[in-house]
Amino acid sequence: MAAACGIAVANIYYNQPMLGVIERDFTDPKVTSLIPTVTQLGYAAGLFLLVPLGDIVERRRLIVVQFGALALALVMAALAPNAGLLVVASLLVGIAASAAQHIVPFAAALAAPERRGQTVGMVMGGLLCGILLSRVLSGLVADAFGWREMFWLGVPMVLLAAVLMRVMLPAGARPAAGALGYGAALLSLAHLWREEPIVRRATWTQAALFGSFSAF
Repeated sequence: MAAACGIAVANIYYNQPMLGVIERDFTDPKVTSLIPTVTQLGYAAGLFLLVPLGDIVERRRLIVVQFGALALALVMAALAPNAGLLVVASLLVGIAASAAQHIVPFAAALAAPERRGQTVGMVMGGLLCGILLSRVLSGLVADAFGWREMFWLGVPMVLLAAVLMRVMLPAGARPAAGALGYGAALLSLAHLWREEPIVRRATWTQAALFGSFSAF
């Protein structure tokens, strides 16, 4: 699960070291400069709109479907004939890559109570490794072979992660709140923010940490 989490989140960082190479193919720097921003916005949209589905839909199915969508988005990025379509593909990559944030709570739910912290830490370690190693890998591949080849390389890795999640995760692991509707799940986010001070503190803390990390 740690490896799958890292593979998923890596896809939103592949494009950052490759912008210079991409700009050599697409001569509109104003559009190509939007690629990493749009990818992150897509990831944020996935967190807000898709992660609450984990309270409604069986998580294993949701993870596998999102990995499949991520593979299709990577193919679209690799085949993009112009910068505009690459921006659209990057948005879809970001949205689908939010599968990583289904894996973390799933791992916590599967772990025994006495090992829950260790399990979540291991999965989060995989996520951070994916963030860090993705930039190194994409920079090397783009310099040696080209930026399209990096997106093509991401496709089998994502499909492998989908197969591993389908085979290794237990079937029917539906969350306890399975009867919750999608609209109610989204509204519950506002309720948690309003009623739980610890959630607000954790949110601001993580926002500051991620902002500091992304600044570099």
